[in-house]
Amino acid sequence: MLSKSEILQVLQDKKGLLKNYGIKEMGLFGSFSKNSPAKEREIDFVILINVQNRFYVIYGFISPAIS
Repeated sequence: MLSKSEILQVLQDKKGLLKNYGIKEMGLFGSFSKNSPAKEREIDFVILINVQNRFYVIYGFISPAIS
């Protein structure tokens, strides 16, 4: 399972790519943001995106792969 710092590092590493798609900011919320994720929990995230000079906030999650 990834840690909060590993997830944030991936986001930082992909920052240039994300900006190409109009993503201004992306961050965590929920249990991962508090450093207390339960095993096999989803990763909750929020995205601030700019489309044609309008800003949108998108909330979502990524579930772990099902084996």
